[in-house]
Amino acid sequence: MVKKYVIELSDEERVELESIVSKGRNSARQIRRAHTLLMSADGKTDERIAALLHVTTFTVYQTRKR
Repeated sequence: MVKKYVIELSDEERVELESIVSKGRNSARQIRRAHTLLMSADGKTDERIAALLHVTTFTVYQTRKR
């Protein structure tokens, strides 16, 4: 399946998302979204991301879309 919304992160964006994930001071929703974007940028499939984060593939799709 070809992804309609491909995530390509700049170095600054990646650092910011990794900071959100590692510090743990943000809401669980923000941390989950940061994880989703990082994994998507690394080339993981929606199904794999959904399984790792215990969410639906639709949630992964919607996060990439935003």
